[in-house]
Amino acid sequence: MPTDRWEKVDELFGTALELADDERATFLASACAGDETLRAEVETLLLAHRQAGEFIQAPAFEVGVELLKQREQQAQRGRLIGAYQIIRELGQGGMGAVYLAARADQSYQKHVAIKLIRRGAESQEIERRFRNERQILAALDHPNIARLLDGGTTPEGQPYLVMEYIQGQPLDVYCAERKLDTTARLQLFRQVCAAVHYAHQHLVVHRDLKPSNILVTPDGTPKLLDFGIAKLLAPENGAHDAALPTITETAQGRQMLTPAYASPEQVQGGSITTATDVYALGVLLYELLTGHRPYQTQTDALPELFKAVVEQEPEPPSDAVLRVGRQTQANAKQTKPLTSAGTAQALRSKLRGDLDNIVLMALRKEPSRRYASVEQMSEDLRRYLEGRPVSARKATLGYRVNKFVRRNKAVTAVAALLLLSLLGGVIGINQQRRRAERRFNDVRKLARSVVFELHDAIEKLPGATPARSLLVQRSIEYLDSLALEAAGDASLQRELAEAYERIAGIQGNPYVANLGDGAGSLQSYRHALALREAVLQKNPTDVTTQLDVAQSLLSMSGAVEYAEGADAALRLSRRALQLCEAVAARQPQEPRLDKLLRSSNETIANALVAKGDYRQALVHFRQNLALLEKHCQPVQAGAENAACQRSRAMMLRKIGDAEWRTGDKTKGLELARQSLAHFETLAAADPNNAEARFALTAQHTALGNYLWEQNDLPKALQSYARALQLDEASVKADPENVQMRRSLITNANNVGYVLAQQGKAAEAKMKCDQSLTELENLLKANPTAPGLLNMAKEIYGYDGEVNVILAQRKGAAETERQRFWQAALKSYERSLALLHQLKEKGLVRAIDAQQEESLQSEIAKCRNHLKG
Repeated sequence: MPTDRWEKVDELFGTALELADDERATFLASACAGDETLRAEVETLLLAHRQAGEFIQAPAFEVGVELLKQREQQAQRGRLIGAYQIIRELGQGGMGAVYLAARADQSYQKHVAIKLIRRGAESQEIERRFRNERQILAALDHPNIARLLDGGTTPEGQPYLVMEYIQGQPLDVYCAERKLDTTARLQLFRQVCAAVHYAHQHLVVHRDLKPSNILVTPDGTPKLLDFGIAKLLAPENGAHDAALPTITETAQGRQMLTPAYASPEQVQGGSITTATDVYALGVLLYELLTGHRPYQTQTDALPELFKAVVEQEPEPPSDAVLRVGRQTQANAKQTKPLTSAGTAQALRSKLRGDLDNIVLMALRKEPSRRYASVEQMSEDLRRYLEGRPVSARKATLGYRVNKFVRRNKAVTAVAALLLLSLLGGVIGINQQRRRAERRFNDVRKLARSVVFELHDAIEKLPGATPARSLLVQRSIEYLDSLALEAAGDASLQRELAEAYERIAGIQGNPYVANLGDGAGSLQSYRHALALREAVLQKNPTDVTTQLDVAQSLLSMSGAVEYAEGADAALRLSRRALQLCEAVAARQPQEPRLDKLLRSSNETIANALVAKGDYRQALVHFRQNLALLEKHCQPVQAGAENAACQRSRAMMLRKIGDAEWRTGDKTKGLELARQSLAHFETLAAADPNNAEARFALTAQHTALGNYLWEQNDLPKALQSYARALQLDEASVKADPENVQMRRSLITNANNVGYVLAQQGKAAEAKMKCDQSLTELENLLKANPTAPGLLNMAKEIYGYDGEVNVILAQRKGAAETERQRFWQAALKSYERSLALLHQLKEKGLVRAIDAQQEESLQSEIAKCRNHLKG
């Protein structure tokens, strides 16, 4: 069906649906103006709407699309979409259909789910929502969210997404078939909360949370699906994002929602915030705990349901479990068998009290009176499971009076006038308090927007460092003002800790693109750790908090190694590993655990490498690779999960380096080349990603080192020169990026060294001077940073060797020899001075223990040549 034709059918259907049955015929006769085919298509949709027994669980638009597009299923079977071949249809939705597909190029075996816009339905609005979903999924990487693997447009112009294929059951079906008890259902639900909270942290509201959009795998892992009508939050609540349609604008005014799970603000066309998802989770939890929906209606008509959502107070879940035998026909359709253990009375006793309050707080009509975040709701459930007090409380007397007044305005008007003068002072005080709370929440929201939304938008762009520096300055001001109010507020303390960690990484984490402010970075990391430790002190056995502390320790370890040395970093990393192992012993299925175990092993190994203990480092690197192998497929062109692939390639590189250092040169070189091939593919797939480009640069350097040690100077020079070329382009694009500048220093020195060995004096000296000039500029900004001091010691030592090589080459004039010997002496003495500086700080590595004697010998050699 042509796009304009389908839009006309859809428009008429939406209008007719709102009319009484006896008015529809007149309307269609007039609107279709003799086009009987058009009228028949609209009436088909209306018939489908009346006959769909389970319509209340899905938008009518989807039901109509399914009837009109059944032939599409047969046409799609066997079709090639990118590297995948469609096997069968999995389901249909408002934008199109989802198909099971398999890898078709024999590279490896993999099943995926492909979401494809249906032919003839590619309206501008649908394509925009589809692209929006693709962009949202690309930014989300969470174990409980179905991963985006690929995406593009078919030769016929149909946009598509390639998603992780989830073999599982809808959340409610999974719970019912396994007869899960209340505790098991709550634990499963908290994993769903973790996924939704993660999306909210990335400023995404799902807007369509329901059991069919949450599949649970056989091993009990829930996966959140379908961000087709998700909304990206604007920097400030309520601000309109011009790139995205609001609910009331979407599809010519049709509300994009699932009625049974929609919030009051959704059905009324109000502002959509994270509170919208909190409400939907409340409906979902109500259903999981009771087997019923929150509202009782006489019919399944949408107007009646919407009226109930806006006006009717849901009965407590503990009462709803006794609803059997006194439900209407419509409610019977809404009821799903609850097969959790125990009788209805026993279940009622378990729900009464805290669980009633938690669910009903999530279902409050006013968004501002619900949980402030999904994390807070999940935290209350955790406290319930641990037998601790929860924050949710029954509605206050004042709130109930307010609701009574709204229902009985005339009766209360006179009484209100009599009380007005008495309440004036109290109202003034409350207004001041509300203004203060609003200002505090505004600052809190603005800080989060600056730290996460604005920074993430520019982080990987070339030349972004100055703008990132300004954001850091403003963010710290906001965070420090919030920290004064955080005592005793665990939710705010967690939020601030996360923000401080993000800022610290930008300031000076040596393992990522940073601003070179090592002292500021360390201070921010310490702020974050102190906040995490304060929460852990109050809840020492809480798994979430234990892992939060482990994350802080790991995030901090790189900066500590750079500032205080490898031993200090090793202590932090080992404590993090202990916390993770303690959690693994109690809750091995905890979603965050695998990633933190990998990070713990890697940071321990990095610190061991810094100490020169390559054999022990190799043990941890291999453990880390084994964990990664469970999550990553081999790298191919257009391969999925770039972050996981990058981590895997990095681990191959580090294992290769450790193998080389411990004597297995062949294995080390083989792994270095494998890693380089992976990094080339990743960088080509995302050429504007500074992180991917830096990883590629570092691998060219590593390969050059191995080739140089094998005395393959031409190939070593080729690798070093390519690395330097990438460095120069990166520093030109982002001159304030310290990570890139350090890489340029190393590679300019490497190129100069090999050129000197090849007898090319002028070229060698030019590259070495380039390296030293950039090094001195960095040292002026960071004169006491141990990591930089150690690097400078090495670079000056290598520069001394370059000058010795040039002084000893055949055919050099005596005056030229003397000049090179003098330059060598100067560099060796500088290297020795830096070694002494590190030694005074107690930061000399075991591998450097004999370096002082070697430097003194080289200095004596230079002086002898200068005397002679």
